[in-house]
Amino acid sequence: MEKKLMTICLVVLVLCLCGSVQAGTIYVDAYATGANDGSTWADAYNYLQDALGVATSGDEIQVAQGTYKPDEDTANPTGTGERIATFQLINSVTLKGGYGGETILSGDIGIADDNSDNSYHVVIGSGTDATAVLDGFTIKGGNANGPGPSAADTMGGGMLNVEGSPTVTNCTFNDNSAVYNGGGMRNHFYSSPTVTNCVFSGNMARGGGGMYNGDTSSPTVSNCTFGGNSATNGGGMYNWISSPTVTNCIFNGNSTVVYGGGMTNAGESNPTITNCTFHDNSANSYGGGMYNTQDSNPTVTNCILWGDSAPSGPEIFNNYGASATVSYSNVQGGWEGEGNINADPMFVNPSAGDCHLKADSPCIDAGSNDAPALPESDFDGNPRVVDGNDDGTAIVDMGAFEATGGSTPSGTDVVVEPEDPVTGETPVTLTFDEVTEGGVTTVTSTTPSEEQGAPEGFKFGNPPVIYEISTTATFTGEIEVCFDYSSTSYGNESNLRLFHSLDGTNWVDITTSVDTENKIICGTVTSLSFFGAFEPEFVDPIELLEKLVQAVVNLNIEHGVVNGLDAKLDAALSSLDDLNENNDSSAVNKLEAFINSVEQQSGDVIPEGDAEDLIAAAQAIINLLLSE
Repeated sequence: MEKKLMTICLVVLVLCLCGSVQAGTIYVDAYATGANDGSTWADAYNYLQDALGVATSGDEIQVAQGTYKPDEDTANPTGTGERIATFQLINSVTLKGGYGGETILSGDIGIADDNSDNSYHVVIGSGTDATAVLDGFTIKGGNANGPGPSAADTMGGGMLNVEGSPTVTNCTFNDNSAVYNGGGMRNHFYSSPTVTNCVFSGNMARGGGGMYNGDTSSPTVSNCTFGGNSATNGGGMYNWISSPTVTNCIFNGNSTVVYGGGMTNAGESNPTITNCTFHDNSANSYGGGMYNTQDSNPTVTNCILWGDSAPSGPEIFNNYGASATVSYSNVQGGWEGEGNINADPMFVNPSAGDCHLKADSPCIDAGSNDAPALPESDFDGNPRVVDGNDDGTAIVDMGAFEATGGSTPSGTDVVVEPEDPVTGETPVTLTFDEVTEGGVTTVTSTTPSEEQGAPEGFKFGNPPVIYEISTTATFTGEIEVCFDYSSTSYGNESNLRLFHSLDGTNWVDITTSVDTENKIICGTVTSLSFFGAFEPEFVDPIELLEKLVQAVVNLNIEHGVVNGLDAKLDAALSSLDDLNENNDSSAVNKLEAFINSVEQQSGDVIPEGDAEDLIAAAQAIINLLLSE
């Protein structure tokens, strides 16, 4: 009996072990030179098709930087040239790209840059459900121009879904085309994928340059950008007998020959469109921003439609029994509906496609918290429904972006840390002596123009940057302004100076302190505008190197390690002491060797904090030498 029980236990154990290895990670790297079996990065498959061929339920295929074509595999390393070749998604299998850089799925399988022989569909998600995942790829070069073996070969150049609802996230659909519908993506016949954080740009089709949803296909589309797509109708998106949910999306710079520059809704399509921004879309006839026809009725809430163009209905045009339920939205020229406004939304930089809201935008706190499908965060991932105008009530903003300025309440010693919409970081802390009337404070980083030069005797860091700070709050007294800075941007931190300018050209030194340990530089002002941290034009690299040598000597680590590091720095000093410009490259090489040595010993021999400081200081000297 014991023997029988032991046998049963062994069988169960083996079955469990077998089950545990069925779901795993398969590696793909076009440049791997190992066993080509997908077991590790070193032995990764060179072709994505090989990985798809062996993938089973629960597997994750991780794909390294590179370009992968659907007609290539180990058996056909130069490709078959067959235009029906595609990457077919699989239920319960995740494809993840972006390891080490951009991962491109390309339909350019024939003559390079000649799309007449490209794949009809780069990716197909037909017959899949939400467990089929495509994450982190650039899909480009699909050309569904037919005629092919299937009627569907005229639609969905980048991706085709027929009765398929996969999960697509963090992908870019660029430069795909279709002779019929859906240049970037076609969702056909009960296909409702979840599409998140994706970009549709430069795609072309007769209908739906970016995306076409047809025949009862209602995807969930959120935090996506539709930009620079073109079509006869529906430049960014075309919905036919379909009602997608579209949230936190940007439709910018799309165009059509006839109607619906940003979006077309036809055939009783009733999409829900919440917190989206339509800007700079155009149509040659009707509905620059949106065209609704054939009894369609979109619900548009908390949206901005501004700066679009068309001879009839620059923002919205309804035709053939269609209507649009628009509320709590900013529509240029006005639109009937509860909470709607008609006012310049005050975009940060609309000519560059930056539709973030300035601090004094009328769209701040002007939306409805009861909007359908109200998102918890905005396009950038910032929290929704915040008190952007500091009136004591948190109300969602209109458009894809929640105002990122810092709430500035009334009071004394008011501390504000606004978020930079360009970087998503909080680079500055402001302390107001007294705020008599609350408001919103914003900071925006920008690359200085030719007119915005550095103060005389100083230079910008690398990369050059200045900050524009503004506030709608009313204040008295002084403001302490403290910026974080990076050691790698400057050659000599101790000589950094903080400057202020009303116009970005005439700079005044306002520096009160430079904290090189915490990387913070502060100054005091009585007004807000442009700020920048600058260093003197000449900084002696030998002086900096000598300070680095002293820092190594002061380390409380093994004497032999100190001597080894010191020797590398002494060699760099010797190169610079020759006063020979040709020796700068030699000094850089020796400093790079120093950095490599510190990295190898970080944590084990050299405390991590000390190692990071040494590496930052050495890199700053390298940057200085390379910039001279």
